Amino acid sequence: MPRTLAKRLSLSGRRFPRRLRNKWLALAGLFGLFFVYEWLDLWSSPVLTAWVIVAYFVASFVLEAFFTESAFCKYVCPLGTFNFVYSTLSPSQIGVKNSAVCASCVGKECVNGSYAPQPIIRVDAIPVAGTDEPIARTVTHGPQGTLGCGTLLFAPQISSNLDCTFCLDCVRACPHANVGLMARTPGRELMQPGAWPQRWDVSLLPVMLTFIGLTNAFAMVPPVYELQRWLVEVAGLRSEFLVLLLIFTVGNLLLPIA
Repeated sequence: MPRTLAKRLSLSGRRFPRRLRNKWLALAGLFGLFFVYEWLDLWSSPVLTAWVIVAYFVASFVLEAFFTESAFCKYVCPLGTFNFVYSTLSPSQIGVKNSAVCASCVGKECVNGSYAPQPIIRVDAIPVAGTDEPIARTVTHGPQGTLGCGTLLFAPQISSNLDCTFCLDCVRACPHANVGLMARTPGRELMQPGAWPQRWDVSLLPVMLTFIGLTNAFAMVPPVYELQRWLVEVAGLRSEFLVLLLIFTVGNLLLPIA
């Protein structure tokens, strides 16, 4: 809903800044979200939790309105990044039924969408299995059209679930019913190194998420209070904010990097 409304109101065609097209902002958001969760006791404060949700929707709407891609989902959202990593264990993935249909498709609606301020009609020549004669298929764009992939993934080139939000906009947008959820081997990215981007930010994601889970679990058990008392006595830290920040910095940043 926020994405659809933002795109309808958007007048900008800019892409997200090149230097920020990575996962570093999302990694910082993950660290900040889990730290604030413990520091402000979000589990016991419906009001603060509600404000976090409001902030999510506002940030998503603003970024969707200013940039062509879903910059919030792809580069900023910590929960989306969390889901991207664990979606590599999914038994399904977006794929295409016939790559020849994609090659013949003129509009590439799976990534470009079928929305247009004014109605547009075109005719695609689509190949049919078992015959040399393509069929003519009418494709309509208009105000009621569907947005394409928010993270700018081209369906026949998708090799992993990273950056895919499973919103299924590409499935709805495809005028040839050629895109859908396909079965796959869970954890394929781990068995096919080429499917996992060779970048420091993406490589750090699963490691950091593992340590974040361990650190947050540790913050919920009695030994954490002993550690906090020890830090107060040894380091002279009197602020709960500084004590938790030190624990989270070591557990969620220094140890994963090491």
